[in-house]
Amino acid sequence: MEKSFNYGDERRIHAIISGKSTFKKEFGTASSTEQIVLAFVFGCELLLHESVRSFRDGWRRLDERQRALVLKSVEEVNKKYPADHEF
Repeated sequence: MEKSFNYGDERRIHAIISGKSTFKKEFGTASSTEQIVLAFVFGCELLLHESVRSFRDGWRRLDERQRALVLKSVEEVNKKYPADHEF
């Protein structure tokens, strides 16, 4: 049985890590806060919209659930991919 996700950002992260989708596809169709989450999880902060002026600015836009998701997911990504992997 496929795992169900309550939030789009969780589904997007799972799809990328599991290989069912690509970062580019998920990032391109994500909401602005989902893009912040994805960028932080996959180390692609340079792709964020110019309205996100800094890491701190992006972090402040996330709620507690999203911040916890970023921290948890970064660990998963670091275990699965080498440091120089490009998404």
